[in-house]
Amino acid sequence: MAVDNEIRFLVCQRPRLDVDEVRAVVTEHYGIDGEYRSLHGERDQNFGISVDGEDRFVFKISNSKETLEAIDFQLSALDHIASQNSGLPVPRPTPNKQGLRFFRATFGSGGQHFVRMLQFVPGTPMSELEVPCPAATRRGIGNLLARVDLALRGFFHAAAEQDHPWNVAGSSRLLRHTRHIGDIADRHLVEAVFSRAKTCVEPALLKLRRQVIHQDGHSGNILVD
Repeated sequence: MAVDNEIRFLVCQRPRLDVDEVRAVVTEHYGIDGEYRSLHGERDQNFGISVDGEDRFVFKISNSKETLEAIDFQLSALDHIASQNSGLPVPRPTPNKQGLRFFRATFGSGGQHFVRMLQFVPGTPMSELEVPCPAATRRGIGNLLARVDLALRGFFHAAAEQDHPWNVAGSSRLLRHTRHIGDIADRHLVEAVFSRAKTCVEPALLKLRRQVIHQDGHSGNILVD
């Protein structure tokens, strides 16, 4: 069954590789020997790697739908942030033995996936906190995201224009999917929002200056200490 381009980002299947075959690839291409633990990932299969009892790396295995252009975009953005503000707590890419930031690896089960290694950033996901964050922490998060976006000024990449469904600049193209909303009142509300976006928001956005930003800062991918 064909998948609409607008929602293909939501239906990708994360790899489910065995830790032993992951360890074999990391040992061969990075020469890293450590302890592995599975980490949550929406689109990738992720492993935290600790060396001598210290968390050091995150190994990411991309889903089969991910393109090399999209991965290069993500890593290039991290490199640009580091070049503009090295003090920001964002992960840094770790190249393999050949100096590659990412590459297509073949695993023991025969599957092939793009992989990459990042430095580990310590902290606890906001979504795992037992108590709500205080106001000072929330202000700090806003400040951090603003500093990240400032560091991204002047960053350009061919894969920056992605048609993922949460791109506000083209949100009205999702209008045809509202037929899947069962509640009529809810459907009409969503249709009204998308219709207004098409007639008012999207034309106005085309007249504004644009840059790459971090648009997805939420409790599942922000760490607090």
